[in-house]
Amino acid sequence: MQKGLASTAQWKLQLDDAVQGRPSCVVRTTGGVNPIIVKSSVGVADGAWHKVACQRTSTTLTILVDNVARGSALLPATYDISPTGQAVNVGAKSVGNNNDQYHGEIDDVYFNLD
Repeated sequence: MQKGLASTAQWKLQLDDAVQGRPSCVVRTTGGVNPIIVKSSVGVADGAWHKVACQRTSTTLTILVDNVARGSALLPATYDISPTGQAVNVGAKSVGNNNDQYHGEIDDVYFNLD
């Protein structure tokens, strides 16, 4: 799930490791610079359903797996994540080349601004 691209402001939740399926949270500020990546310490590629969430506060980015924090990073005080004009995408950012398709099962996707 993502909003924005690597060359723009962006936030996303993705699976990085094809073998272990370690999820990560990624945020980028305006212009796609200074990415902050928080990778989970545990994988989710075990055949079971998992709840995976990225949570941002004013100072911290945290990844949770099954409601347990599995990684975090500090965010700079002036770190702006506003991918204006970009779509929110689930499963792939497009149908063209270089679209980062996810070939698995996804259920109950939520986005919350609280």
